[in-house]
Amino acid sequence: MRTTTLALFLTTLAVPALAADDPYKVKLLLGGGYQLGGSDFDQTFSFPQYQENATVNAAYDADKAPGLDVGIQWNAFRSIGFSLGGTLYDRDLTGTFDASFPHPFFFNQPRTATGDVTGKMKETAGHLNLVFFGKSGNLDLSAWGGVSIFKVQADILSTVAYSQTYPYDTVTVTSAPTGKGEDTPLGFNVGASVDYRFSKSIGFGIQGRFARAKAKLALGENPEVEVDAGGLQVGGGLRIYF
Repeated sequence: MRTTTLALFLTTLAVPALAADDPYKVKLLLGGGYQLGGSDFDQTFSFPQYQENATVNAAYDADKAPGLDVGIQWNAFRSIGFSLGGTLYDRDLTGTFDASFPHPFFFNQPRTATGDVTGKMKETAGHLNLVFFGKSGNLDLSAWGGVSIFKVQADILSTVAYSQTYPYDTVTVTSAPTGKGEDTPLGFNVGASVDYRFSKSIGFGIQGRFARAKAKLALGENPEVEVDAGGLQVGGGLRIYF
């Protein structure tokens, strides 16, 4: 009996109970965000041609973009909870490339060409976090950190096609087809938010998050392309309390 009583007492000390006047147990976050800053990355690949190798080097820039930012927070203890969030950013992708093609008659006399690339870079991410929260009047304050899993898709070059005429000293690019390079890397995120409660159930909040993962985009037999997914994101939206 004494052992059972002692165990219950120690459990009470280890796991703080929710206060009776805690304002809510669950919070829904419904809003949008904005991905700040661009994301630059490079691509290099080659393929055999005329007993030598043709080489293509490309440089890409993913623009800033608005997106979707939603989540749910569960307050498990007095000032500690857990949250599950989701973000989606669909960004314009632009780039340039320079290519070197072997000559059909002469070794070590490559023909060069340049061109542009356009496409999309889509980042979908889920964030599982440990949340620390508090209250000051009508303000709810939260800070969090945790793991993130991304799905990254980007339109990257698959090859470069060209035409040539005798004496084949120059080439003209005819097409630069792209394909979707994909990866699902694991990363992290940290952030904070400030919410103003208009009533017991409704509020509005603003937040900032920094998320990061290293994606390696695979496309066909070309080498993987390394991309820094995520970045600094700011946003806001409706808060619903239960």
